[in-house]
Amino acid sequence: MLLFFYGCDEELQNEQVNEITVYYTFSVTQAQAQQLGAYLSLGKNAEPCVLYLDKNEHGFIIKRVVKTEKDTSNYSSYPRKLSRDLFKKQPVIFHLVDEQHNSIKKFTSH
Repeated sequence: MLLFFYGCDEELQNEQVNEITVYYTFSVTQAQAQQLGAYLSLGKNAEPCVLYLDKNEHGFIIKRVVKTEKDTSNYSSYPRKLSRDLFKKQPVIFHLVDEQHNSIKKFTSH
């Protein structure tokens, strides 16, 4: 099955870490995708989820699928933590999207 990243013509790879699936483009490494999944699976609020990871000139772009808008309240600190702990203080843009990939909320690290 071919998957594409939100309007991008680039084929996605995927990594499964515990119950977290990380789809990623060729702009990031397999190791970065694995580290993201591992990092998020260790938290006290870890739960099964689907993530999309990409990188462009603005930094790392992470999209997380959430079921409802009420699920968005606990994510505002994620970009800063991910930037600091995983991505060597590079900018992180963290989008929460619905199951149809429509943006619900966006948080940034910088």
